[in-house]
Amino acid sequence: MGLKGLEVGTLSEKGRAHLGRGELSVALECSTRAMQVLETQHGMITQAQRFYFTHYRILHANGRTDEAKVYLQKAHDEVCRVANQITEESLRTSFLHNVPINREILQTFAQHNRPEPR
Repeated sequence: MGLKGLEVGTLSEKGRAHLGRGELSVALECSTRAMQVLETQHGMITQAQRFYFTHYRILHANGRTDEAKVYLQKAHDEVCRVANQITEESLRTSFLHNVPINREILQTFAQHNRPEPR
């Protein structure tokens, strides 16, 4: 799984770089390939939440919002899965709130799941 993790990370980072340059279709190609590799590993790669969240961002930028929501949910689920394995409360809180990518995932998920104002 180590080499697969490296492959996923490299493809995901390439996708993120292309996104930053506004090259949306290339970003989507790279990120989609990263997700294909990640899925063959059943999501069991270190920091999978980061890769899911990058794919969410790229899909969202490409206007594929329904599909993007699926990957935001996966990123959120992975953060929660790992957090639930941390038995010491202070470490779990630190993991959730002091790790920038985890905090961003939780905040974005909360924003997208707020009840609509009446």
